[in-house]
Amino acid sequence: MNRFFSLMWGVAAVMVTATNAPALDDFSAFTMKGVGNDVDPFELTCKQYAGLDAGTRRLLTSYLEGYAAEGSSTAYAEGAVRNFEAGILAACAKAPDSPLDELLENVQYDVPEGGAEPGCSALLKTSAPEEAAKLLLWTQGYLESELAENMETDFDQAIHQDTFREDAAAVLEQCKADNEGKLIEVMRTLMMGD
Repeated sequence: MNRFFSLMWGVAAVMVTATNAPALDDFSAFTMKGVGNDVDPFELTCKQYAGLDAGTRRLLTSYLEGYAAEGSSTAYAEGAVRNFEAGILAACAKAPDSPLDELLENVQYDVPEGGAEPGCSALLKTSAPEEAAKLLLWTQGYLESELAENMETDFDQAIHQDTFREDAAAVLEQCKADNEGKLIEVMRTLMMGD
């Protein structure tokens, strides 16, 4: 598994109503249960991954599935994330002490037809904080995998929850300005400072 550049994105509560009125006043209440402020999903052992709160595991799996999808598809499908999680858990059952990094390349899972490239309109219509976080984490994983292919050194792989406020606000600001934008492009632009 390639190491990758960390955008310093994390997970936070992002609640946006269908009327595009974001509830962005306070990200501090959201945390992923069972992990610290900084979590490197690739360094988790299978036992740790399997023992996570189901919601936290799904958020981390969204990131990992985005990382795995880079190079093959820009479509986000919730079903692919669920299937990837099941594949990881099946592989982990055979090697519970292994770090995820050692087995992810061999995880087999079904990617269902459909899905769509995550866009600003999808983010702005998301009413559940976890759904918004999954879109952002999937996109982060996708971009970090893309960057890893172009870099020769290892990067910080941790998801830093405490730095998300600023980054999520910037993504949402860009998305409100262009609700037809693609999250991959919005986040790539913010990451590169263009």
